[in-house]
Amino acid sequence: MKWLLLLAGFFPMVLATADSGRVYLLSKRQILNSNMTTVVFFYDRSVTSIAECEREIQRGIRGQWRYYTHKFPTPKGYLEKLDYYCVQTGAVISPWYDKAPYDFVYQIDIRHSTSRIKAMPHYAECLRDLRQQIHDETRHFFCAKVSQEIRF
Repeated sequence: MKWLLLLAGFFPMVLATADSGRVYLLSKRQILNSNMTTVVFFYDRSVTSIAECEREIQRGIRGQWRYYTHKFPTPKGYLEKLDYYCVQTGAVISPWYDKAPYDFVYQIDIRHSTSRIKAMPHYAECLRDLRQQIHDETRHFFCAKVSQEIRF
């Protein structure tokens, strides 16, 4: 009987976690003095909450990544700004491969607790659609080229 009560208490927690979506680390690299942005999504099943992801960012900026270990090439001939955000989405995002071309364009809105990602045909169309909603891109609502396929 004790096992049944314990098991019954466990299932709602599992269902709530499944409904809220996966937690991803979003790495945003923006070329300074341009509107060109690239994004990489990192996923690790060990990170199940935004709070855990944010702790991982704090470790990572000190060079102590535990889950999202990665290296980006050093920019040559331009400067870039690198930001990290934790996002939660129901979308399924393919793994990142550093040699894959950045062929996908997405409009990414991380202003709310659950992020919104919208596929776009090309970068100019993405910017045009975004500027119909707000005046210009912001840190939390922007267009980006991505090398990963996102299934909604």
